[in-house]
Amino acid sequence: MARKAQGLTTRKVASISEPGMYGDGNGLYLLVGPTGAKSWVYRFQLRGRRRDMGLGPVALITLAEARAKAHDCRRMVYEGRDPIEARRGEEARQRTVPTLLEAVRAHIEGKRPALSKARATLLDGLSRRYVEPSPPASKLVDAVDTSDVLAILSPLWNEKTTSAVILRGLIEGAVDQAKVEGHRHGDNPARWKGHLDKILPSPRKVAPPKHHEAVPWQDMPTVWAKLDAVQGIGAAPLRLLILTAARRAEVLGMDWAEVDLDAAVWRIPAGRMKSGREHRVPLSPPAVALLERQRAEATGTDGKVWPIGADAMKTALTRAGWPGATVHGMRSAFRAWASEQTSAPHEVCEAALAHVTGDEVVRSYQRGDLFERRRHLMDQWAGYVTGEGAARVVPMKREATA
Repeated sequence: MARKAQGLTTRKVASISEPGMYGDGNGLYLLVGPTGAKSWVYRFQLRGRRRDMGLGPVALITLAEARAKAHDCRRMVYEGRDPIEARRGEEARQRTVPTLLEAVRAHIEGKRPALSKARATLLDGLSRRYVEPSPPASKLVDAVDTSDVLAILSPLWNEKTTSAVILRGLIEGAVDQAKVEGHRHGDNPARWKGHLDKILPSPRKVAPPKHHEAVPWQDMPTVWAKLDAVQGIGAAPLRLLILTAARRAEVLGMDWAEVDLDAAVWRIPAGRMKSGREHRVPLSPPAVALLERQRAEATGTDGKVWPIGADAMKTALTRAGWPGATVHGMRSAFRAWASEQTSAPHEVCEAALAHVTGDEVVRSYQRGDLFERRRHLMDQWAGYVTGEGAARVVPMKREATA
């Protein structure tokens, strides 16, 4: 007749040295091997089959912890589940669950076709610089919690707020994608509204928006005239930027293959646009003339239109007498002029700047890019800036005053 297990104590576990199986009760055994190594075993019977399940070495698992593990296994057996198979399934699941870093990388790759090159580069850089070296990077995404997200964001939030805000959105998107793929359940620890906004200060209070210093639109004809005397390679591309209201990166990356001088149009591919959409830029007569001169002076017709450095246009603007103004501010000058001096509708002005306006429903109905209306507006702007067609500028309608 089998003797009833008397149970083990911590002292007894430490003192036993003879190889064998020592019962604690309820299926839990201390196994002492031939070399004296000690480990825990849970013995159970399910569907007429007896099985032994290892619970870990005594050096790492205490008697109390072993009893707790055995209790969980006993509950599974009671429910008709095999604890060994359950553990194997969990191990297999964990092998398929990505780490936080893997989830972030997968999210970027999934979105890459819809991202501009600049945006994708930014997200790649944030992932490498801030997620990859962080301790939570190697944590399975289903185990990432609020403290892990804060460990990444908190050091940046006050000093590099803009980067931190973008990074938070990146992590939130990666965790949401993991949930959709079945790798995670529950709330998203990177969610802002109703969660992190209760912990971190508002980005607007930490780093109020900084506006690009712009040349007043009234001074743009003077800037244009002074660029005649500017020495250096940045003046011509700066003039094209002024005439087209394009972004600096769009002008610097301009390729001759994008330009059709006969049709007076510049097609910027989606990969180079902040919006991720192809943008057609109408070229005014002064813009076409400027590009024709550039092509005539170029050593070849292939490749970049402006093989210059990133700061060349800023240098030209400084030499023209506006050292405090930014190149990006040329767009602001155009937008202010369009609002105050023309009757062009808001959507036409925003389209000229390649801004995406309205919600998805509005954009679904506005399928065109208002190209011809934008051409008329850009012709007006060119006439005003160059002084060659100021008479074509249509004053904005104002209400009569009493």
